Amino acid sequence: MILIEYKTKERVSVSPNEDDDTPTEFAWILVVLLVPLYFIHQALAPEAESLLRVPKRELRPLWPFAVGVGCSILFAGSRGMSGLRTVFHEVRHAVVVILTANKFKRLKFYSKKEREQEGAVARCFYSCRSAAWKRLTDPLIAVAPYSFPLFTLPTLLIVYFVPFKNFDATLFAVGLAAGIDVSTAIRDFFNTNNISKGDFSSFKLGFFFGLPFCVGSNLVLIELVGIWLRRFAFAT
Repeated sequence: MILIEYKTKERVSVSPNEDDDTPTEFAWILVVLLVPLYFIHQALAPEAESLLRVPKRELRPLWPFAVGVGCSILFAGSRGMSGLRTVFHEVRHAVVVILTANKFKRLKFYSKKEREQEGAVARCFYSCRSAAWKRLTDPLIAVAPYSFPLFTLPTLLIVYFVPFKNFDATLFAVGLAAGIDVSTAIRDFFNTNNISKGDFSSFKLGFFFGLPFCVGSNLVLIELVGIWLRRFAFAT
């Protein structure tokens, strides 16, 4: 859940509006970004799919990666980790706020009593430079928990630039990171509150605009991981 304050020349507005929180904008930016996502997919797919053609007996070195993915799935499905998943959800909002050149203010996590009053478990507060910039970047911030690789991106960058000697630990770390990103995105996406009252309700037809972008983003992420596995685990 996000709460945005954006400055105009006349006044400071708050969205959602206290009197009428009906979304008035379409998330056209998510449709536009499907074009580069498609071309990135086309560029990555051939090499990523080559991993599927590796004989099964030669996939044994990937067992640490599989263990990492398995651990991430257990994490995503565990009720005891719901609080930590909420933190990850809001941090993704916050990171994309910063990456889109908006001003991050704070994260607010509500107590059980506050949740009933606020109608949310947590919120990310930030301000936009203008109403026009808000319309452009709000959809990206709204769908960040379902599309932004919070753990996979830094993990891949670290193992790429800082080569580790422990082959199995590296595979496990990437599997865990990628698994957490994809599995928590899927779990959050199928939370009906996020669709009807949360992130996807912040713009018109949010589910229909957000779904293709989120699917495309996660597909590209999986392909990037597949290419890394092909080059790292089966380098000749």
